[in-house]
Amino acid sequence: MSKSDINAMFQMPRLEFATTRASKKKIVLVSALPFLVFSAILTRLALELVFGGVAFFGLVPDNVPDFWGRLALFANGVWYMEHLAVAALFLSGVVRWSRSEASWMLGIGAALSVMAALAGVFNAVASPFANDPDNYNDLRLYSWSQVTFSLALLAIGYFFLAYRGLAATQETEEGNAGTVEPPPGPAPVEG
Repeated sequence: MSKSDINAMFQMPRLEFATTRASKKKIVLVSALPFLVFSAILTRLALELVFGGVAFFGLVPDNVPDFWGRLALFANGVWYMEHLAVAALFLSGVVRWSRSEASWMLGIGAALSVMAALAGVFNAVASPFANDPDNYNDLRLYSWSQVTFSLALLAIGYFFLAYRGLAATQETEEGNAGTVEPPPGPAPVEG
């Protein structure tokens, strides 16, 4: 089975990653809020792994230094904007996306979904070992499940943008494939 057969079978899109300055600016602008939420997810997870139950429901344990406690509270607040970030990604799908921009969105969505899958696999493998609440808390399974959900949600937003851009450019290419170029020669005179 050749590569073209596999592409035809799964209808894999032709990806292009060469972008213009305007495309890079558009990608950065659209990804600003999701990146802030992504950073908050990782910050909160790191603080949770280091200090334990950090900033759950706005409460910071006494064993957490003041700076890290405030950072955890800030990350917690930014994390709550994950639905807003996904809504912003969906709203960005209203404008036209080029093939190269959509290819980058697909790459970002794929990276986020791989990270979500890894966190989910860890959660699934570690859950049988958490027989009591202490082990469940020691393994931070609640945090890992939140990370899985949040990263998957962000990936959905990026996949939507990738779909919008790749489907629109594919329709344009298919529409242009059926057009017939006029033969070379003098332009017809309108009368």
